[in-house]
Amino acid sequence: ENSKDTANTGKADVKDLGLALATITPDVRAELNLGRDAGGVVITEVDPDSDAAEKGLRTGDRIMAISGAEVHTISDVTSGVDSAKRANRPFVLLLVTNARGQERFVAVKVAKG
Repeated sequence: ENSKDTANTGKADVKDLGLALATITPDVRAELNLGRDAGGVVITEVDPDSDAAEKGLRTGDRIMAISGAEVHTISDVTSGVDSAKRANRPFVLLLVTNARGQERFVAVKVAKG
């Protein structure tokens, strides 16, 4: 378990993916100019040495799904990572929406940690 407690802040580092994430709050919505029904969780930081950075993930992108499961909370992401690790899968498949609303699938390596 390497993600910080998210209950209070709505933010967490998911070290296994090299990402820091935040839940979408009204503040985040305003800051990123998101519609009322924008879903997913927001990437707030990308480790420059991570596979996620290499795959072109950026701050402000939103993770909409992980390995086929819809993402509503940060723990949806961490449990997707955990089940990939348990199944010895080296990657998770993320459905990512960028700031322009374009969706794409990105396979991101799960760090052995």
